[in-house]
Amino acid sequence: MRRWRMGITIVAAAAAVVAGCDAEQLVNHYFKSLGLNPLAVVRDDIKPGALVIKQKNKAVYTDSIFDFANAKVPEVKSENLDKSKDFQAVLKAHKSERKVDAEAALSFLKAVLPVDLSVDLGLTNSVTISAINAKGHRLPVPDVLKFLRNNSAPLHDFITSQGAGAEAYVAYETYEADTLNIVADSGTDVSTKLATTQEFKALSSGNASFKYARTAKETLVIKGDHPFVFAVRTGKLDYKNDVYSLLVTNFVSGDVKAVGGDEKYSSQVNEGFAPLAASRVERK
Repeated sequence: MRRWRMGITIVAAAAAVVAGCDAEQLVNHYFKSLGLNPLAVVRDDIKPGALVIKQKNKAVYTDSIFDFANAKVPEVKSENLDKSKDFQAVLKAHKSERKVDAEAALSFLKAVLPVDLSVDLGLTNSVTISAINAKGHRLPVPDVLKFLRNNSAPLHDFITSQGAGAEAYVAYETYEADTLNIVADSGTDVSTKLATTQEFKALSSGNASFKYARTAKETLVIKGDHPFVFAVRTGKLDYKNDVYSLLVTNFVSGDVKAVGGDEKYSSQVNEGFAPLAASRVERK
């Protein structure tokens, strides 16, 4: 089983720098360093090409840009994140301390998992969370631009119908994983409550989407029944001369580039790449 260290890198990459901050601030700091828009709650219905409409402080996910035209949909590229050269710029190893205290780790889990966490995990201090079986899915930016050049009119009609000041973004990359490993220091118990077992139990009463098991002395595993998206990379739609393009923006960190080297297409939906709480709205 391959391991991808974004997980708390998600929470902990900035722990030494932002000590004492709550879990949300740690999440914000990490994603901002990569130019990624984290989802406030992981979900399984966002795919490359997803259209996000933002109106003031509210963002909604409204299907895909490809639903607005009867045209050929570009091919989505899917890769294991730890093996793809194109993704390595985003997934570069963090040398800073990744440990967080149990309270911050638990707050992170409660914030991002779409379940009411009803189990007392009994986490001990100083743990690291790592995402497992992570994959990236992307639409090459040139393919998105080609589609927009030929199919902007119906998309524009819909976006303008959302009211003055509506901003539109395309999620052209998604990041997903199906498992989180919570690991304590070597030789240290990860939990004060759970016995070691290979049997997985539901993390939330009445919802078996996520299960847990303390599989070793130092390791607690939380496993989803399928992959869930936890972050997206977006391009902001800019309408000029009757055609949409992706708004060119400056990337937040000079030494970290977007996938495929398209750092100029890394747009933040919320200021500072704060978590995106994008509810789904069906088009009429």
